[in-house]
Order: sequence, then C-alpha cells, then structure tokens
Amino acid sequence: YHWLLKLKKTGIQNSEVLPDGTLRLNFEVELTCTVVTFTYQSYSRYEEDKFAENKAESMLFLGESYIYGRPIDCFCNSPEEMAPDRIAKYYQTHLRKCIWRPDRINDFKDQQIELISRIITQFNAYKDSLKSLTNREAITNYQITQIEKDIKNLVSAKSKSAQERQPAEAAAQANAQQEEERLKKEREEREKKATEEKKKQDQKVKQQAEEQAKQQELAQKRDQAITQITTALSQESPLTNHELSPQYQNWESQINQLTDLQKITHLQDRILADIQARHHDKKVAQELEKQETEKGFQDNQAQINNLKKEKATADPHKYRQEAKTKIEQKLQANGIKVEDLSPENQQELKRLKSGEITDPDQLVATETKIKQNIYQAEAKKKITDFTSRVQQALKLKNKSHIATLKKELLAFLSSSNIYYASQKQ
Repeated sequence: YHWLLKLKKTGIQNSEVLPDGTLRLNFEVELTCTVVTFTYQSYSRYEEDKFAENKAESMLFLGESYIYGRPIDCFCNSPEEMAPDRIAKYYQTHLRKCIWRPDRINDFKDQQIELISRIITQFNAYKDSLKSLTNREAITNYQITQIEKDIKNLVSAKSKSAQERQPAEAAAQANAQQEEERLKKEREEREKKATEEKKKQDQKVKQQAEEQAKQQELAQKRDQAITQITTALSQESPLTNHELSPQYQNWESQINQLTDLQKITHLQDRILADIQARHHDKKVAQELEKQETEKGFQDNQAQINNLKKEKATADPHKYRQEAKTKIEQKLQANGIKVEDLSPENQQELKRLKSGEITDPDQLVATETKIKQNIYQAEAKKKITDFTSRVQQALKLKNKSHIATLKKELLAFLSSSNIYYASQKQ
C-alpha cells in the first residue's frame, strides 16, 4: 500500500544513487515525525509544490516506501483530488512491499484520514487481482487486514483523550514494529539464501574452471606422449604398431583413454622402452640376415623366423612384396636365374609373386626355402665355374693363372659360407 500524499520536506539527512540510477533520499517528514526512506525522480509538473528546488512532485508512503521511475500521470494536483480508482489501478501494476508507521496520527487532517480510508476501501476491491502482481510471494496478513484495523481504531480514537488514544496508537505501532521485524528477518533469510546460492555458484564456476584446466593439461600431455612415441617409431629401423609387443599395439587409443597424468607418463615410458627393445631386435635381425650364408645365422634361425612371422602377421601383403623384392635382389647379386632354381621352388616363386600365398607362416617358409635354394645354386655354380677355369689353366700350363686360382681355392676352402661346405668335397 503506497499512501501517496503531498507532504512538506523538513530536511534531507543523506542521499545516494542506486544501481538503477534512481536517487534515494533520507529525510524527515512533518506528519510522521520519523526518518523514512523515499525514492523518487525529479519531474516538473506541479508549480505550487515546494518539495524540492527543482519543483518536483513529491509522493510518499507514510513509512518505508519504494517508488521507482517517474510519477504516475493518473494523479491529480492534490491529495484531495486523487481518484481511488486511479490509485487502485496503479497498485495493480506497481505494488511493492511496505510498512505503515502511524507515529503521529493526531497530525493527520480529517481530509487526509478520509482519503486513506477511501484508498483502503477501493484497494480491497482489487485485492484478489493484486495477489498475483505483487513482488512478494503472497500479500501478508498485515497488509490485508491488520493495517486496515489499525487505521480504523486510530480514526475512532482521534477525538478521544491522549490517554484513551494511547492503546490504539501503541497497538498500531506494535503491529507495525512486528511486521517490520518479520520483514527484516525475511530479508535477512533471503540475503542469506542469496549468499549461499552465490557461494555455490562460485564454487561451481571454480570447479568448472579447474576441470577445464585439468582437461587442457591432459590433452597437452596426451599430444606430447603421442608425438614422442611416433618419433621413436620412425627412428633407426622404422617400426609399425604391429611390430610392437601385443599389449602396446593399440598404444594411441590407450593413451587417449587415460585421465591421469602420472598413468600417461608411466604408459609412455613402457612403450618407449618396448620400442627401443624392438629396434634392437630388428637391427640384430637385419644384421643376421646379411649373414644368411654364415654359420651364426643358423644358430639364430629360430629367433629370426619369429621376428619375420610377427612382421608377416602384422601386414601379410607388405611382407610378401618385400620378400619378392629381396628374392629378386638375391638372384641378381648371386648371378642366378630363376631357371637355376629347383622346379619346386620355381613354382613356389610364381605363387609368391601372384599373391596366392597369404598365410604368414607359409610366407616366411617359402621365402626362406627359395633363398636357401639361391645360395645352393650359387655355390654349385661357383664350383662348376672354378673347376672349368682350373682345367683350362692346367691345360695351358699358365703358371700365373694357376697361382691366381690357388689363392681363390684357398679363400673358398676357408670361407664360412655354409653352402660352400657341401661343395668342398
């Protein structure tokens, strides 16, 4: 209830500008004899009003009032001319919580008291519709009934003696004080709740920020680990994922699934160690492969075959292409033609080139068998060629040529080539 009356200012105590730009003044008014809060905006309309130096309209509820924005145009030039229906319509859209503090009812003029009664009567007609428009959860019992009773009691006691008026005034003040305390408690609880909500929201924002920072750090750590492992795989003898130990062949997926920095580091270290070991094994196998005709190769044949089978299992097509290339290089390096191979191996070589052989174990076995046949054919061809040259030298009795052949023979006899051994006899 905003009882809007044109009042005389007796003195501004202090002022402040609210966040919404409204000016709030604390001042004493003649009729209430108490400091109240009045929020208003300057609006030059009534020339006869001396409320402020800029001739603003003054509208005040007797007590604490919250009035925002410009004065409402529906008001007339004086309280006596205020139409209750216009005031009631104003309440429909601008109701705010308020407390009436009837400290000096004796100072009210009869005409003003009559106006208040008219406003209450008119307001009751709009009471039900106002319940849904108020900024409070519900219009309080004090607003609906108690304030009206207090005003009626004060009006009835106005013509009585001071002693007879005292109970009515005391009761009205007590009711207003009780409502004020209740609203204060309600406001404190609301502020407490708002503080708690803000604290929860701040905590939530903090947790979200921490989680975001954690995810960024995890993403950076994953990228770093993947980069280092990829680089390690491409060094020295390049490795594929399938050439790693079985538990690390899907290492990238494992890293991307981890959500702990320490676990990512531990997995990265284990993978890098496995890569180093595999590089060593592959390098050893490559060195041994260069010595396929040496005795030491046979001693490590099982280990070499296992490495080859792992590679063939990882990518049979790639292994078949590499095996075909190596066989062609061996044929050329040893001066052997495909026709020099056994009929069986000639057929196996055709099957290898055509892609008929896809089983990893069979690929390794076929490659090994054909290469052994190449070394055997090369040793046999070497002996045949050497024998022919010896016979020719003896026939011509060319001492220089014979001496050269003797050196070649000694080198042949002392060779560690296991395929030459079968031809030495």
